[in-house]
Amino acid sequence: MSIFKIIAAIVISLLGAVLLYALLSVPVRPTSGPMEVRNNSDQKERGVKVEKLIDHFKISLHLPSKQVTLGDRLSFELSVENVSSEPRELSFNSGQKFDVWVKDESGREVWRWSHDRMFTQMFETVAIKPNKRISYTVDWPLVNVSGEPVSPGDYHVFTNVVAQELKEEVLELSVTIKPGR
Repeated sequence: MSIFKIIAAIVISLLGAVLLYALLSVPVRPTSGPMEVRNNSDQKERGVKVEKLIDHFKISLHLPSKQVTLGDRLSFELSVENVSSEPRELSFNSGQKFDVWVKDESGREVWRWSHDRMFTQMFETVAIKPNKRISYTVDWPLVNVSGEPVSPGDYHVFTNVVAQELKEEVLELSVTIKPGR
């Protein structure tokens, strides 16, 4: 075996290991794929929601509650809905589809979902059928990037879809963290 074949085999093995690590280490729980759109009459959801209409997409951020107790977890649901009558596509430059970050009252970022995560480096196009949506759920364990519990107080939750068509659009909600029990 020549030295070039050995080097190529090592590089391919390393790339495969990195890809496998990236795929296994991303704890995103997409909902069961595209879902039927809920109309307002069956939105008896608790919590808070913000939506923004961009071109033919409605992006939404939903929090189950505006208040959470320290020691609990806060779940974020981010969804992208195609509100047009034609299929629409989103273009991604990597395996990352979205990001969520939290800032304290002073504007200092205390946590970011993508911090220390690896994503596959590939171009991907995701098609969304008319009146369908894709959703992602992320849990924040109410800790900072160092893994230490955050202090009780008011926080701002931000999210965006990192598709080329939507990456500049940021949604924001506020949440209050109460002292633990």
